[in-house]
Amino acid sequence: PKVKAEEAAASPAAPAATAAAEEPPTKKARGRPPKVKAEAKPAPPAASTALAVPEPAAAASASTALVKAAPGGRFVVPRPGQGAALAGSMAGQTVVLTGVFPEIGGGAGLNLGKDRAKKMIESFGGRVTGSVSGKTTLLVVGREPGFSKYSQARDRGVAMKSLGELAAELGVGRPAIEPKGQAAPMAIDSFSAGYFGNGIPYRLGF
Repeated sequence: PKVKAEEAAASPAAPAATAAAEEPPTKKARGRPPKVKAEAKPAPPAASTALAVPEPAAAASASTALVKAAPGGRFVVPRPGQGAALAGSMAGQTVVLTGVFPEIGGGAGLNLGKDRAKKMIESFGGRVTGSVSGKTTLLVVGREPGFSKYSQARDRGVAMKSLGELAAELGVGRPAIEPKGQAAPMAIDSFSAGYFGNGIPYRLGF
């Protein structure tokens, strides 16, 4: 009886073994390795231009455009709180004006443009004085500047800017004014006729 039970238990597997023996060999059985599909590599992310930093030349052009944006290239005075102009951005600065400023207009003779330039600086918190002293932090140079003020500011290492440069910087934020003693003197083509500085040695900054 035990032998019959064992034969009965083994008998169901026999057809399966026979079927497996009759099945033709496949490519896997012949020893060829199965082909594996290569995984597609993700495409590199596109370069983002959102964080692109503008070139310095482009930034300078934009600053100049804020000053001469009116038709005909008319000088436009920056106003605190308008656009990127910061109120109080000239606070703590003591400024001296030299020369005339026909680009901003107003006044006549040696005072041409000075009153409007003074108001522009004071509107941003700066203080305008008539002569260079130990407290002067910036000399704004116009056309035909006086050699006396220029030489005093140069000898003290006071920063110098044209009115256009100052207005452009005020229009986009806080102006860059070098600390005293670290500023390079501005190159002047000619001084006021009232000064001997109109000579060639003074034009070269000597």
